[in-house]
Amino acid sequence: MSKLAIFTGEKQAIPSELKEQLPALFQEEQLEASRLPASRIEIYQKSLQLDPPITVKQVWSVAHHEGKVIGYGEISWNIKGSNLNRANFFTFIEPAERLKGYGTLLSKELLQFIPSQITILDSFCFEHTPGPNYLKLKFNGKEVYDSSISLSKIREVFDQKEVAKEAYRLKEQANKNGYDLFFVDHEKFEEQLNFPEFVKMAEILENDMPIGELSSEYQVITEEDYRESLERGTKVGLMNLTIVAKHSETGKLVGFSQGRIIPKDNPLRCWQDDTGVLREHRGSKLGLTLKYQLLQKLLEETEVAYWTTSNEVTNVHMLKINQLLKHEEWINQKGYEITREEWEKFLH
Repeated sequence: MSKLAIFTGEKQAIPSELKEQLPALFQEEQLEASRLPASRIEIYQKSLQLDPPITVKQVWSVAHHEGKVIGYGEISWNIKGSNLNRANFFTFIEPAERLKGYGTLLSKELLQFIPSQITILDSFCFEHTPGPNYLKLKFNGKEVYDSSISLSKIREVFDQKEVAKEAYRLKEQANKNGYDLFFVDHEKFEEQLNFPEFVKMAEILENDMPIGELSSEYQVITEEDYRESLERGTKVGLMNLTIVAKHSETGKLVGFSQGRIIPKDNPLRCWQDDTGVLREHRGSKLGLTLKYQLLQKLLEETEVAYWTTSNEVTNVHMLKINQLLKHEEWINQKGYEITREEWEKFLH
């Protein structure tokens, strides 16, 4: 067998003969991880053309046998903003090439590029994949996060007319309680609401969600960050379905729910992103109401059949809401922290 070769560098510098093989590997990784139909290969091709976010530094490794790609890895860290001492680390080896030491070779190549300011390495993987055992055995990784990913097969378990009735009832009750609900157009986000206020609300809610034992600091989200996220999504065909709650008396934005769909390249799936309500406005079923409006929109205006959502296992309130929306446990994602001492032992 030919010797394994590894390219390491920035994404834009990956040789074209290797880069053109990566979308198929991304697709294979998504299929294994999600246990649902993967997106069409075109979205992975488009994602490879994107530059990294302006606040992030990325290093990629691509493993190949005489030009045939069999695995890849990525390490990334913030170069401005918060959590500047942390890096995220991920590798994937195609199943037929596992248990040959290639993951270790790929990891050792990649981890040499961690800058000196990084003291904690984060890695997230799915419980049913080889990732958890690998991170514990090779790195003595500490499990700090456990996320339950649940699935609602909305076309099988809901009647569209009944959903419309319940969505209307919940919205009317929210109105009586002093709240207005409205959807925001993905491409007119800044025109249809107070954008600085929305971003600040999203930041507060992001930092108010349970994160297990993760030791990360307060995550700052700037208007520039959020705007760039929207623009990057548009470039690959991703659309955010965002519904917002506003306090009628004060005009203050108090909550939102957001689902992500890819109408062209994966029309059957919706990835639920954040749902949250500011603490002082909780207790009147706004979270459930927001998600019901989103469910109605998915049923009436999209082809989505699979609605997935992810919640840290101690987030009991949101897990109860998901049960009402007929989500069932599907898979689990684990998060691990690796100290500099442990990955340096691995390297040497």
